[in-house]
Amino acid sequence: MQHGLLVNTVQRDSGSAKAGVKASTNQVVVSGETWPLGGDIIVSAGGVPTTTLDRLRDVINSHKPGDVLKLEVYRGNHKQTIEVKLGRQPSSP
Repeated sequence: MQHGLLVNTVQRDSGSAKAGVKASTNQVVVSGETWPLGGDIIVSAGGVPTTTLDRLRDVINSHKPGDVLKLEVYRGNHKQTIEVKLGRQPSSP
């Protein structure tokens, strides 16, 4: 498998939730730190490798609401493509 981003949470009623992106389901403690496990791992978005959160944000920001973005994800040992219809991003305070 390539490097990717583990999906920790999925906002309710978001494009990701509607497309079926899965968030982590378990947590483990390693050396006193809690780590999420069990979610989809995003390895590319729109054909662009996503090795950092900033890279994923850049890809999303290069599209507009209503666009469909193809995510390549690993769910367990299986790679699949999920099509996410982008919505409006909430404004930052």
